[in-house]
Amino acid sequence: MDSDSLQISENKAEIFHDEDLVSIALDDSIEETHPGKAVWLIVCAVSMGGFLFVFDNICVTFGQLVSYALGAAFTDVASGWRYMVGLGAVPALLLVAMMPFCPETPRQLVLHGRLEEARRVISKIFPRATDRQVDAKARLIRYSIEEATASISNKSLAWQMRQLFTVGQNVRALITACAVMAGR
Repeated sequence: MDSDSLQISENKAEIFHDEDLVSIALDDSIEETHPGKAVWLIVCAVSMGGFLFVFDNICVTFGQLVSYALGAAFTDVASGWRYMVGLGAVPALLLVAMMPFCPETPRQLVLHGRLEEARRVISKIFPRATDRQVDAKARLIRYSIEEATASISNKSLAWQMRQLFTVGQNVRALITACAVMAGR
């Protein structure tokens, strides 16, 4: 068995290993016999995962350091708190200015029926992915949207909100997310 690829002829599964991309995809012929279960695609940027996590933490820590330094710099300035609040608006204004240049997420594009644009964005995210892998990822996104929509299509918004506070797993996730945001 080759360490870079594994092929299982029984269910047409293929595992491709690359330093930047890992993907598991079932062959298109399976879709004819098992609709909805045909496309499984797990794509992750293996080499980027740790970097992005560390980079996020470094940016947060650096941002806190800068804010403390600015706070100290404006301590003895008359109405210095106004300058600090004004400087706090600069990153938000930069974000607003840069948003038109950011592409929509593939999930959002698929949700609105813009499949070709979604494929282009997936190709940019995973530049080493083959056309087959990109198509499989787009189909997986479409399938997950259809499944999620079908599972709540007959549920009211009140029922959905109630699930947030009454289902144990959701409550734990909500508490954890609030604690993380409060800790930042």
